[in-house]
Amino acid sequence: MIKLVADLFTQDECNSAINEITQAQPSWTACTGTDMHILGNSFLRNQIKNYADNDLQDFQTVELFRKKLSVLFQKQVKFCNKLAKPGFQIIKRNGSKTSCVWHYDTILLKYPYNTEFLDYDAFDTYFENYYVLGLMLTEEQSSFDYFQETESEFVNTATTETPLCNSHHDLVGDDCGNPDCKLKEFQTVNYPQGTLLIQNKKILHRIGYADIDGTDSLRMTLQAYAVVKDDVIYLFW
Repeated sequence: MIKLVADLFTQDECNSAINEITQAQPSWTACTGTDMHILGNSFLRNQIKNYADNDLQDFQTVELFRKKLSVLFQKQVKFCNKLAKPGFQIIKRNGSKTSCVWHYDTILLKYPYNTEFLDYDAFDTYFENYYVLGLMLTEEQSSFDYFQETESEFVNTATTETPLCNSHHDLVGDDCGNPDCKLKEFQTVNYPQGTLLIQNKKILHRIGYADIDGTDSLRMTLQAYAVVKDDVIYLFW
């Protein structure tokens, strides 16, 4: 299920976040094979390194995000102690389309949760809920493409395959080459500056393909995962 929360951040708060990201440009990390950069310690991009020992950066924007989520969900919201804090994704709008790869967020199942939750056993039975969060910070119109028919729960036995078309996973573009493909029409949601996009299901999706529009600007988002345990929301990336 996809949900949009408009105006989580004001325009001034978004501009302050952009300034914080821009000032930290020497710490941006290029993602292999794409025109995307990240700022922060992403488990997806840092699995082969010492994720748990990596310097966990502090950003004022991330702390503000935590406070606003607490108001939004009416729950206590905490950062994890052993998992990295939320971070940022930066994409060139005049770059290649390789950032717009069809994928599931199955990385959510692979985190070393037992370092944070000592009695952790299985993802789908241990946590009360989970969320994939993306906050749009830049002003230009941005979007999110997805196939509604691929929606399912995240469970420990999950694979990265889609039951409707295996060829669509990790596909860039829309020509999967599978003559029996049942994924014909994707849906698109637009989310402007300050809007939070929330996923609480596993779904095949990508950064909006139209967002790489050739303009000389950057698409910046704050990215986070969240799990709920004992009615407390824990944020990480």
